[in-house]
Amino acid sequence: MTYLEKVKQREAELRNQIISWLDITEERYNNMLFESGFEYLQNVLKTDAYGMDHLPKTKAFWNMYILDVWNPIDKAFLEAFNQEMMAEYPQWYCVVKDRDSFLLQAVKSKAQLRALYEHYHACEFSNPVIAKQNLTAQQHSVMKAIMEDFHNSHKPVYS
Repeated sequence: MTYLEKVKQREAELRNQIISWLDITEERYNNMLFESGFEYLQNVLKTDAYGMDHLPKTKAFWNMYILDVWNPIDKAFLEAFNQEMMAEYPQWYCVVKDRDSFLLQAVKSKAQLRALYEHYHACEFSNPVIAKQNLTAQQHSVMKAIMEDFHNSHKPVYS
């Protein structure tokens, strides 16, 4: 199995775990990812109107966003589950650490868990996963990839 295949397999496992815990469809999960990507462009990268129009159409942006932002947040969310407390209090749906305070929360329904998941994915600088990132490096890698894509798709044809 190649490295890329391993990465895709891990992403699929992560996605399937989230879908199962939240009891949502894969389509809903993908819509959440899409909406969150736009929120990230607007609120974190502070993208202007031109960028909002063009960046979401690029593979480079989505690769960066999924690998550097979305997946780490999904992993943090799954790591926030407290299995010991869940075993001790089976009447609760689950027990999860709050994203910001790291205090344990008793989650009593899937709807409450979905709301907590959306809070984990809120694209804002107060999000601990986003706050850890080097935005300058991200912006540079996205711009570099976009420029490479542009130049490769607009090569002059010589006769």
